[in-house]
Amino acid sequence: MTESSTVSGRLPRIGKLDAARRQIEFAIRTHFENRDPFAIHTVTQAAFGILRALAEKHGSVRIHQAIVDRIRPGKEAEFWWYITRASNFLKHADRDPDEILEDVSEEINDSAIFFAIAYYADLSAEPIPPIMNLYFTWYLLSHPSLMTDEYRNQALARVPQVELDRIRNAPRNTLLEAGRGSIGSWLKN
Repeated sequence: MTESSTVSGRLPRIGKLDAARRQIEFAIRTHFENRDPFAIHTVTQAAFGILRALAEKHGSVRIHQAIVDRIRPGKEAEFWWYITRASNFLKHADRDPDEILEDVSEEINDSAIFFAIAYYADLSAEPIPPIMNLYFTWYLLSHPSLMTDEYRNQALARVPQVELDRIRNAPRNTLLEAGRGSIGSWLKN
């Protein structure tokens, strides 16, 4: 029986924050398995929608400003366009039923998941789950030019140098394999 099933065949009760956590964890696992990027993006953006609404309701939009402050100056427009373009296409058909989504980077989910984790971390009273911590580190290593050097170096200070050397400047498929392998090790512990 899985975490989300019960003897009665009904899904268990779930709160909004827990729903977002489950969606993010699912997105991370399937992302590292190199599964359908559009499905991953849809799940990730659903989690982000929940988290952003919770942050606004609680008056806690601190994470939004924190992320803005960590984007490399001059990269803000690129970052936000990158985050929203595909999700708007995937969830709406009323304004553009014949539009075709093209020229989207395969790395779109990298930032979308990172962003959802950042919101979750701000809203949760608990430490973020290890799988989110793993992804957070993976993102900083995979996209060194998007975040400020100060922020990236501070976050990566806890990662063993041998791991940093192993995946620094590695091709994308190697980075995904490293993430998949790290999740496998995490699940065994």
